[in-house]
Amino acid sequence: VGMSYLTDGDRPIIHGFVYRDGRMTDIGTLPGGTFSWAQVINDDGMVAGVADVPGANFTHAFIYVNGVMRDIGSFGGTTYVHGINKRGQIVGTGEDANRGERGFIYTDGRLVDLNTMIDRSSGWRVAQAYAINDKGQIVVSLRKGGVGAIGRPNRDVSMSQVSLGPRPVLVPP
Repeated sequence: VGMSYLTDGDRPIIHGFVYRDGRMTDIGTLPGGTFSWAQVINDDGMVAGVADVPGANFTHAFIYVNGVMRDIGSFGGTTYVHGINKRGQIVGTGEDANRGERGFIYTDGRLVDLNTMIDRSSGWRVAQAYAINDKGQIVVSLRKGGVGAIGRPNRDVSMSQVSLGPRPVLVPP
């Protein structure tokens, strides 16, 4: 997967693609968009990446399954994709309108802020989610203190998804 440069006269167009069995397939864009970048793929051919959203100054993450690209939403700003597993669960980083970062999981058609799955009284927050395996274990970056402030403590850890029920829970591996 990746992105390719096309041309429309003098204007460059960037579209995500899937390369399989010697063929490169343009996966297009979100409706009305002009940009997409396929970033990750699982063994079943589900693709995730980012694409522009008409009228917005940021990109949204998407999932591409069976020839259809779907916007997975946002927290009011840009969403970035970092991983996808066999179940089609996507993890990444989402920004709010003030550019505050939070790690997310997209699962069962819902975009979930991973901070809703940890004890807020710890002072830590999930800033980014880097990868997810087929067991639902997620590698995240935890931060304590200011939003992305230089010199603030950061720690990369693995967390296991136990439930996304009424009260989602993450526990250490």
